[in-house]
Amino acid sequence: MGVHLRPVSRRKSRARMETGLQRKIEYPWSTEPVNHLDANVVWGGRHNIWQVAGKVDVLVTVIPPENIPAIEQFHSNGVQIVNLFPNFREVAYPATEYNDFIVLAGKKVSELVHSGKKVAICCYAGLETSRDIALFYKSLNKAVNRHGQR
Repeated sequence: MGVHLRPVSRRKSRARMETGLQRKIEYPWSTEPVNHLDANVVWGGRHNIWQVAGKVDVLVTVIPPENIPAIEQFHSNGVQIVNLFPNFREVAYPATEYNDFIVLAGKKVSELVHSGKKVAICCYAGLETSRDIALFYKSLNKAVNRHGQR
């Protein structure tokens, strides 16, 4: 006596998948909130980073700026764009090189924040890289604050 599993309807799942794809095409700018790391740093994906276009001084991106739908909003608000994509492309994802990149990017964000800038970090929808940079920035700041070298 085994457990009887109900067969999955292919038509239903295909229809669900197609409406999801259509929704993505119709609404390329997401209203999903950006992640606030602290008062000076937010991070998000290319589809929701538009929400902070007028609220930050610098956009640090690890994707080509032309692939961010709202890039014109950043330009029109006088936001400085720091494009780390050329460096990121060189990282072939061995853990050591990826970690080196995260350290360099985190230090760059830290430099910007310490010079009085509000920073947004943007990556593709996966967000792992944005999150890693933000977390490295945070741990770097904790270390700096602990030693009083601000």
